[in-house]
This record gives sequence, C-alpha cells and structure tokens, in this order.
Amino acid sequence: MMADLVRLQPDVITAFGTAARVAHAARVAGTAGTIPIIVGTGEDPIASGLVTNLRRPDNNITGATSLALTLAPNG
Repeated sequence: MMADLVRLQPDVITAFGTAARVAHAARVAGTAGTIPIIVGTGEDPIASGLVTNLRRPDNNITGATSLALTLAPNG
C-alpha cells in the first residue's frame, strides 16, 4: 500500500504505529523520494530505527512519540 501511496506523489505522508516503520522502510529504499514523513509512535523511535537522533531527525522523518509504556515501571 505504501508503494501505491508514493506513486500518488502526496505532499506529506503521515503514519502511525506499524505504518511508521513501513513508511521509514520506503524512505530508506528510496521509493518515497523527498516526500516528508510525519510519524506518531508509542515506541522509542531511536530503538526502532526510525531516526538516529531525537534532536535532529534524519531521512526527512519527524513526528511525535509517547514513551509512556517504555518509562512505566514493570509489574
């Protein structure tokens, strides 16, 4: 589906959850070209490989994250 979306040449791609990783994969593969990708995720974007730095996101990807699950105590 991401390839179909990219072929439509949108001004921006917004992706949440698992779709954020799919959008990132399309960006890395070069199929998303220069289309900005805005992500929303509940996981650590660095650990998941979406970005390498929170202060300066790379690969034309930016967005928001909720680290509540990551920061919550276990048990």
